[in-house]
Parts: sequence; C-alpha cells; structure tokens
Amino acid sequence: MHEDKSQIYETKNGVPFLGYHIWPSHRLVLAQNIKRFRLRMKKYFKLLEKEVINSQRIFTSIQSWLGFAGNADSYNLRLMLAREFNLLRISL
Repeated sequence: MHEDKSQIYETKNGVPFLGYHIWPSHRLVLAQNIKRFRLRMKKYFKLLEKEVINSQRIFTSIQSWLGFAGNADSYNLRLMLAREFNLLRISL
C-alpha cells in the first residue's frame, strides 16, 4: 500500500467511503454531500424561476440524490431537506 494514499481507520471511528461515513452499526451521508445538494437545489430553483430549466430536470435530480441518501440512515435528513426546499412544489 502507498503510505500517502492509504489510511487505516479503527472501525469504531467509522470510515468515509463513497459519500458516506460508515460505522459497523450504521451509515450516514457525508456533510459535504448535503452541502452540495443544498447549493444545487438553490441554483435549480433560481433557474426554474427564470424558466431556464423545467421542473422535470429538478425532479430527476432530486430523485437521484434521494436514492443515494436512502442507502444511509437518513430518514430525518431527507424529511428536513424536503421541508427546507418545499420539494412538494415540484410537480410534473
């Protein structure tokens, strides 16, 4: 193993991997991914107001990210984000 490219973690501290922080008992979405999602949604809603993109494009992106987040213990996170962005206003 390359000493600069590989790190050894204790499993009790969890391991960051593929956008998640993984422990033996559970898995969470990394904070930087949540931040990127929030920024992307704000950008998309501004573009939607200017009619540069349609709601189908936003809906597709949201569904993709929710699928990613759904693989973690993220029910409350997804509920909070839905309320924050009022995701129900995206209609097909």
